Amino acid sequence: MLRALLVDDELHAVKSLEILLKECTPQVEVVGIARSASEALAMASTLNPNLVFLDIEMPPETGFDFLAQCKEVEFEVIFVTAYNHYAVKAFKHSAIDYIMKPVDLDDLKAAVKKASESIKIAQSSKMRYSILFDNLREVIPRKLVFRTSEGYRYFDVNDIISIHIDGNVLSILSVIKTTETIIVKDKAVLSSLDEKGFLNLGSTLVNLAKVSRIDKAEGGRAVMSNESVIHLNGFPRDVFIQKLEEFNNVSFTKK
Repeated sequence: MLRALLVDDELHAVKSLEILLKECTPQVEVVGIARSASEALAMASTLNPNLVFLDIEMPPETGFDFLAQCKEVEFEVIFVTAYNHYAVKAFKHSAIDYIMKPVDLDDLKAAVKKASESIKIAQSSKMRYSILFDNLREVIPRKLVFRTSEGYRYFDVNDIISIHIDGNVLSILSVIKTTETIIVKDKAVLSSLDEKGFLNLGSTLVNLAKVSRIDKAEGGRAVMSNESVIHLNGFPRDVFIQKLEEFNNVSFTKK
């Protein structure tokens, strides 16, 4: 019998998974449900599961935080993820099983079968998870999570052109030229955006990966990949160009 711990901050998702497991995988016994990485850590040490169904994004922590804090990984993990195809490749290359949300019944059965076989031959889980972390190193930092009064909001860095800041109000311009306004409770995440390729112009953070060119019109402005225009507003144009050159060899046209 497989003793399974389900870890997901979304109640409807974890309940749906529990129902599917009970109906379609009689070899699996759900011994616990955790709604956060810290709760999962406590439950894993007391319930001793040999199989964990693990969500990735569970603000303020992640499923990887849970695994990193486990002193010994003595269980198989099936990731339940909504990540894009780039991250999925990382899972495949690491020989780790995963299920995409929404959960497909055939995928679930196949993953459980694979986990059961791995448990029988006692494969080294710790080593495989280390490989996965390395493969995902460039994927996970591309996610931004903001805490609002309504909960947590997720954004993909690749979808963002710029972020305008007015107190706790953020106006996020996307690549499809729509602007979403959110009120955040904590702006601490903004201080780390330089590591993700954003340049702070004062009240606006610009995604350097989305800059197409810079011209001298109106005191200097950056033309973005979606043809939107961001005025430098006194920010030194030469410094902007230098930052672009430092950022991953970005190609742009000076005018």
